[in-house]
Amino acid sequence: MSPYRIVRGEIGYFHREHGLTGREAFSISAAADGSRTVRALCEMDDGELLRDVTYTVDASWRPQHAFVQLMLGGKAAGAGWFKFERDAIAFDGVDAAGARHSALVPADPAPVVFAPHPLIIDGWQSAAFDPAGPSRQSYRSATCSLEPDGGTAPFPAFTTKVMERVRRETIEVEAGTFDCDFFRIHPHRPDWSPLEMWITGEDRILCRMDWKVLDSSYRLLRLR
Repeated sequence: MSPYRIVRGEIGYFHREHGLTGREAFSISAAADGSRTVRALCEMDDGELLRDVTYTVDASWRPQHAFVQLMLGGKAAGAGWFKFERDAIAFDGVDAAGARHSALVPADPAPVVFAPHPLIIDGWQSAAFDPAGPSRQSYRSATCSLEPDGGTAPFPAFTTKVMERVRRETIEVEAGTFDCDFFRIHPHRPDWSPLEMWITGEDRILCRMDWKVLDSSYRLLRLR
């Protein structure tokens, strides 16, 4: 019996007017101890942004460590390694100019999720929702960039968001038909509309996300 299993897939980025403007290839390795590691390569054609992310959570979906690297317009735009401690995030990285930055950033309370901007990891935020609690719940999130596209050099930052579980739905996307939990994430900025996302399965695969801020829909193209 294998000590792990691997799930692979691809998400398409669709702008309302311009059609397909990017894509995200991902793989998830789920270990026998319940931990998971995701690897995501995000290509954003309209902004010439390329993002590489490797991120690991424990069996309770709590952040453990991550690596984020950016290229913008074909040039290095920063990279960083994040280690999530009990009350801090250890960071070591370089900015767009190649200058090194190291920091131990206090985190009290500790974030329950990390959002380094791949769509597949946005779906993992649903692990912060307690199904026994109310339909709207606030939670502490860490991120590598506060910009909507995550296009700045990685460095730890924090937000408080509200997640709302709307209902159970069956939806159809390019990859097939899936039974999903429909959530809304209300961002930290009041001028941003909620992210609407549909999540399926034990690996919390994002099947679809709609966000009016970027006038875009993100849909699962392939899964195996």
